Amino acid sequence: CAEHLRQLGTALQMFVIDNDGRLPAAAFFPTPESKKRGLKGINEVLASYAGSKDLFLCPAAPDAVNKLGISYIWNDQGNNFLVDQVPSPATTWIMTDISAATTIIDRKVADAKKIDLTVIPPAHVGGYNVLYLDGHVKWSKEPPKIELDQARRR
Repeated sequence: CAEHLRQLGTALQMFVIDNDGRLPAAAFFPTPESKKRGLKGINEVLASYAGSKDLFLCPAAPDAVNKLGISYIWNDQGNNFLVDQVPSPATTWIMTDISAATTIIDRKVADAKKIDLTVIPPAHVGGYNVLYLDGHVKWSKEPPKIELDQARRR
């Protein structure tokens, strides 16, 4: 899982280079509702950079999750941001295990993002793999903070 996130970090860096330093716009997690709003999953956005669709699947995730084609969530608060304007890339999370959603998203956020928390399996034992904007991956006992999409305010 951590190695997959590292490789996705490299794919993201290539995307940023090809897009004038701008992060992609992607759904927090791809759903039919997000597609209606014109947001693809990060697995679709980075597909040509990743080299393998398997990188978007955590090897430890249950088959039920991996059947969705992605087992990570995207920090959509950074959609379309210029990377050089993010104040602290080393502490800004960009992707993490989907299981983080079950422990930190309250019902209001889940409803706003159209996420059914009951279908997401429990987290890795003892923590989460987190990809940060500077490209490093860290194991954390605490999930990253997830809030409502602030990109709508821009």
